Amino acid sequence: FLLSNLECWVEGAGLLGHEQAGFRAGHSIIDHTLILYHLALKYSTHRKGCLCVAFIDLKAAFDSIPRHKLWGKLSSWGIDKRLLWVISQLHEGTEAKVRLTPQGDLSKAIPVNKGVRQG
Repeated sequence: FLLSNLECWVEGAGLLGHEQAGFRAGHSIIDHTLILYHLALKYSTHRKGCLCVAFIDLKAAFDSIPRHKLWGKLSSWGIDKRLLWVISQLHEGTEAKVRLTPQGDLSKAIPVNKGVRQG
């Protein structure tokens, strides 16, 4: 329910550019890899110099997002209020525990007040 509604809203609102291929139906990172390959070939045959490419991994980028700001941004983009409510409720009262020993002993619950759930 949640995924299909989010996909419908994001695609319908045109919130993702053509450069966003990950986790989208009908899109593939391989397409971008081929485009980059052809651009590099074209650049190397028509220009002198160096073509520089940077790959940026935004690992853990979603772990520190202030939730109230995310809810506000989604609302300003016109997300359905019911869908926003469901998403926000999934984040209410979230907690984490730390594994203390290889045997699986866990710490007390630690409240998690920022970041978004993943997976």
